[in-house]
Amino acid sequence: MHPLGCMEPKTLLLIAAITTFILITPPKSRAAANTLRGAVITTDGTMVDDFMVIARPVLDRPELVQRKRFKNGIFRLDDLDRSNYQIIVTAREFIGVRMDVDFPQNGSSTNFRLVMLHRIRHTRHFAADPANTLSVATLKQHVPDAAKEHYEKAVDLHREGHLDEALLEYGNALRVYPNYLPAMTDAGTIYLLLNHVDVALIFFRRASDIDPKNCVIRVNMAAALVQKKEYSDAIKILNSVLKDSADKALPNLILAQTYFFQKKFPVAEENARLALKYDPQLLDGWLLIVNMGLETKDYTLVREGLGQLRQAMNNRAFSEFVDAEMASLGAENQ
Repeated sequence: MHPLGCMEPKTLLLIAAITTFILITPPKSRAAANTLRGAVITTDGTMVDDFMVIARPVLDRPELVQRKRFKNGIFRLDDLDRSNYQIIVTAREFIGVRMDVDFPQNGSSTNFRLVMLHRIRHTRHFAADPANTLSVATLKQHVPDAAKEHYEKAVDLHREGHLDEALLEYGNALRVYPNYLPAMTDAGTIYLLLNHVDVALIFFRRASDIDPKNCVIRVNMAAALVQKKEYSDAIKILNSVLKDSADKALPNLILAQTYFFQKKFPVAEENARLALKYDPQLLDGWLLIVNMGLETKDYTLVREGLGQLRQAMNNRAFSEFVDAEMASLGAENQ
């Protein structure tokens, strides 16, 4: 247990699907079919070395699926001759991303996607929380060694992406010590990742009953509520976390994502910029800025976000990729 109020190591499942990609449609080209180009990066500013991209046509009948493996963070799919595709990007030890891509029904086009993958197990801390955020129940926890052993096995399995086995070990830890808060929270994040949101909320609420001031539990609960589109309740929780936590970046980011989902772009941008004020290297924040610019057709905002991502990445291949897409964006809107 971290002495300042939150579990360690922590699993905090950000809403990966919220700001994992951006879409820019450059001027149409008269190619034989549609093309999708993209880059795959991580939240810590690196390119994903090895990943799979699947292009599945959205049709009422079975259709051939294009499946390709790529290296060094850059991908390109050609000969996409359908109007609607579901694109799936996966990589070992990362949360997969699903997204819809639409192409014009007549003619052809080239689309651009920037995909941000989050590791299956995050380790973001609220390290500066005041000591009084610890509940009495948490301070009195004396976890048996057997529960700790199961928990440590679960953490390793969780980090490696063996989610079913990790859930079994978290369950074993909880059978030994039913009030084991880290096991409750980490099991909840796996269920959230697997889209079993109601089950995740059961774990988070049980943990919150034991330690109502725990920031990680509350943020995870808010993330689950956002997935259920219960935005008002999620916002209330996140605002309460902002009052209690010295780390303002992450709660502001998730608030921004929540408002973005509701298309409340001015307040979404305000919270995103607050998150970036506290943590300028929060790449999810710059990606959200880009998405807001695209939604509102504010291409100055798009260029700002892409420029910041390029600077933070400091990767030649990524820089060349972004420069080319920014040039296409400029040509489209001059």
